[in-house]
Amino acid sequence: CRRHRVDEPVAIHALKRFAADYDLASGQPYMPEVAPDTGHKVAVVGAGPAGLSAAYYLRQMGHAVTIFEAHDEPGGMLRYGIPSYRLPREQLTAEIGTITGLGIDVRYGVRLGGDVALAELREKYDALFLGIGAQSSRMMNIPGEDSDRVWGGVEFLGRVARGEDVDVGQRVAVVGGGNTAVDAVRTALRFGAEATILYRRSRREMPALDIEVEAAEEEGVEFHFLASPIAIGETESGLKVTNIRMELGPPDDSGRRRPVPIKGSEFTVECDTLIMAIGQVVDSACFEGSGIETGRGGRIQVDEKTMQTTAPDVFAGGDGVTGPDIAVRAIGAGHRAAFSIDQYLRGEEVVGRTEVWNSSMGALDEVPESRFAGVEKAARQETPELALSRRTCTFEEVDLCFSEEMAVAEASRCLECDCKAVDDCLLRQYGIEYGAEPKRFGGKMNEYTLDESHAALTQEAGKCILCGLCVRMCSDVKGLNVFNFAERGFEARVIPYFGLPLGETTCDGCLKCVEVCPTGTLVAREEGAEA
Repeated sequence: CRRHRVDEPVAIHALKRFAADYDLASGQPYMPEVAPDTGHKVAVVGAGPAGLSAAYYLRQMGHAVTIFEAHDEPGGMLRYGIPSYRLPREQLTAEIGTITGLGIDVRYGVRLGGDVALAELREKYDALFLGIGAQSSRMMNIPGEDSDRVWGGVEFLGRVARGEDVDVGQRVAVVGGGNTAVDAVRTALRFGAEATILYRRSRREMPALDIEVEAAEEEGVEFHFLASPIAIGETESGLKVTNIRMELGPPDDSGRRRPVPIKGSEFTVECDTLIMAIGQVVDSACFEGSGIETGRGGRIQVDEKTMQTTAPDVFAGGDGVTGPDIAVRAIGAGHRAAFSIDQYLRGEEVVGRTEVWNSSMGALDEVPESRFAGVEKAARQETPELALSRRTCTFEEVDLCFSEEMAVAEASRCLECDCKAVDDCLLRQYGIEYGAEPKRFGGKMNEYTLDESHAALTQEAGKCILCGLCVRMCSDVKGLNVFNFAERGFEARVIPYFGLPLGETTCDGCLKCVEVCPTGTLVAREEGAEA
């Protein structure tokens, strides 16, 4: 967010959340139109973020969609892997309802490879999408981890989500540094336990979201960094976990520095329950003999652009392809796969979704300081939170929603550096059609400004292609001659006469120039917008 160059970034995440919550609370949430029935049937395996996303877009395209879900409720890792203090169940259920409400058939309690075979689905449906996730915890293969007091992180969170009776004891240690580890340790706190994380790298290398790690620290979680278990022993009072200290060596394949054991640095941690949250694997046994290739950790092999597997009628996305990752990327994979499946069903070449052409004013540090001239500083609205004193004794939601007043105040901080003609931009249309690449040629660039001084329209000179239509319209039709060409060659541009701000000219706001502008350089202001 370029607002960062002025003070702090706009709280985009919180504003999106406010809009979504506001829409749901309206009682008439947004429901997209569904195209006429195509006669094609698609089976989606898994009602997690990837599967729901694929089903949502496929249904809009007019295809009949049936989801097969192993659990009793939809959501996948959103329901069974993310604690309710982060994602309330009633909110999740309501949002999923807007997806299934499009006319999607969901069949619960159906497990692929057990209740239904992959070959059977391929025979009955025209195409398949596999959104099976990675829902089995990876273990460390160290002595003693077969104890019934050693649990997998995903399995632990799943048991809690299903409302099972879970006794973690008074002391819980969690191994790992990702989001699942942090979710597990914060959940253990809410059962009244003293909770500790053991992580083999430093705080800097933790893959978990910073905001979640900070929340765990605030709630009282103890961290042992540069430490890794090497053996687990049972005692009368619980478990004794032998660990070894680590130091960081050269980077590994992930780009993070590799942990190296320090000889003779062993130490012990005692606990009642040890939770392993070091990664997850895909159950790929159901793909044997199907022609679907899998790779490391059972991950399904796909074409990264089309999400098509080595079986032409089968597509896949989400954690079952990438391994454990954030939900938004699984949702994106389902979206991409839907376009490819639609192409497959229509008998077209499967090439995936056409990349949307974009032209940016540049990276954050490349935008000239003049672009932010005159912008007054305004404090960022802080997301309301549940009181710290209540967090560890309840599963109530921790991060709360903006009030309407807060949302309006935060939205007003937006610099509106997006293109006002994004929905009907001819430059984008031609850029896609001809494969234009804005940064193909390097070199000097002109510095452009956004003129918002006029009450009726704005001028964003960086989008101008010097076609002269506005110049001729204002001269020949209106007779005002507000716009003129200035300079020559590379420096040439269209500006109001004498280089004045548009609001200080004789422009009467008729918007004839806006009507003929093909690139969104000249755009009508929204009603009520301040000049």
